[in-house]
Amino acid sequence: MDVSAYVRSAPAAGRRRIAIALHNLREVHLRSDQFPPACEAAEQLVELLRHTRPADDPEYFCARDSLAGLLIKVKRYHDARPHLEEAHAYWSQRQPPPPLELAWVVNNRGELEREAGEQ
Repeated sequence: MDVSAYVRSAPAAGRRRIAIALHNLREVHLRSDQFPPACEAAEQLVELLRHTRPADDPEYFCARDSLAGLLIKVKRYHDARPHLEEAHAYWSQRQPPPPLELAWVVNNRGELEREAGEQ
């Protein structure tokens, strides 16, 4: 399902509800070990946030890191790398760097290297 038509026509409150719904859908699939549908919901969430949030919004970079983790689960390593690199750069430049968010990105980068055989 492409959310772009909804994004263009929905008021801000509606876009926020769509983001929450996509986040929840991702979580339901993730907790059910249904990684491809979780990945699809995460991709839609990132796309929605990219068009509706400021470029330096922490929620956007959390969503990108989460998407990268799911892309690794479905073995889309090449697609995961740019999300991890940009999320890592974003969290690293924050002062002070937030330890939890930075830890998630570093963990996902290690998983990518391990799964893709790049260690």
